[in-house]
Amino acid sequence: MAVIKRQAETNNDTNMTVGDLIKQSQELQNDSTQRLRVLTKTSEEATYQWNNFVKDFCHSSESYYFNDKLKVAALLWKHVKHSKQPKRYSHDLVKIFSKGISQFRK
Repeated sequence: MAVIKRQAETNNDTNMTVGDLIKQSQELQNDSTQRLRVLTKTSEEATYQWNNFVKDFCHSSESYYFNDKLKVAALLWKHVKHSKQPKRYSHDLVKIFSKGISQFRK
């Protein structure tokens, strides 16, 4: 609902009612393809993806072995961002891109 509300605000949609908000939210619950499109459409939502990626990486056991966690997260994010895979951190990324991030190991 918050994403729909922010989009309405971005589009200066002053006619949207709470009923419209609920209706659109229910429609999104039934259509996962459109939900994904809506959730990744705004730059604000892309920022949330990055923030969640960094948070998940920093809380992972793999991050303990790196000096500059933010730099490593940024390098991994660069690969994830331009791929078709979900924009989330996974433990496999450290293994897959180990050559590119090995210089930051403790």
